[in-house]
Amino acid sequence: MSILSEEKITHLSHLVQNALEKDTGITCKGNRKDILKSIKVTFADAMVMEGTVHHLVKKKLSSYTRKIVEGTADWDILYDKIYREEMKKKGL
Repeated sequence: MSILSEEKITHLSHLVQNALEKDTGITCKGNRKDILKSIKVTFADAMVMEGTVHHLVKKKLSSYTRKIVEGTADWDILYDKIYREEMKKKGL
């Protein structure tokens, strides 16, 4: 499940591509179509990774002996901490 629709991914990909083309310090190799496809794949991979980490964090929090209620300050603090740790483990 994606947090962004295909239309939003396409729109964002075009914005990124346009920004890259306008930046004089960046040289894009390849044709526009291939570059756009690469940007879309990168967005999709990032969303998959985010979803995977999100589920992992929720699983870890649910395994705690002390019940932590989702939506509470404790939950939010621990979620953020574990999320950052897991993203760091994945090099993100």
